Amino acid sequence: MLAQKGEGCAARFWLSMVRFFFSPSKINVLRFLRIMQRMEFRKYTKYQLRHLAREMRNTPTDAERLLWYRLRMKRLGGYRFLRQKVIGNAIVDFVCPKANLVIELDGGQHDRRSYADEARTRRLKQSGYRVIRFWNHEVINNIEGVVYAIQRALRG
Repeated sequence: MLAQKGEGCAARFWLSMVRFFFSPSKINVLRFLRIMQRMEFRKYTKYQLRHLAREMRNTPTDAERLLWYRLRMKRLGGYRFLRQKVIGNAIVDFVCPKANLVIELDGGQHDRRSYADEARTRRLKQSGYRVIRFWNHEVINNIEGVVYAIQRALRG
């Protein structure tokens, strides 16, 4: 019997789980991790990502609002920034298309998701973007230092 639409990914997942538990070699562990990584980043369709990005633009965090005030309307060296932009399977906080620079603001939840953040950064770098990250409290407490770091990244 053929699998219904959407069941193929789950079937492959469970098949990999069976193989993993019945022959636990290093190769199978790496395959399992790759499959889990692929599944984690295919949660949303493009339409859902655009809708989620629009919602995120309408409800920014305090740090995002503060940094956006400094980046908007080409205030930073004439570079144009976009916020909550969909790139691939990710929504980035800020992006400068001209300089291929992505700015990510990390809150407390990113402490537990460091592996996922590293994988996301790798995918963005493979797409040709440079990624810089700041903690929310860093933006709130030291906005001038953050702006200076962004200016340095824009220059080269």
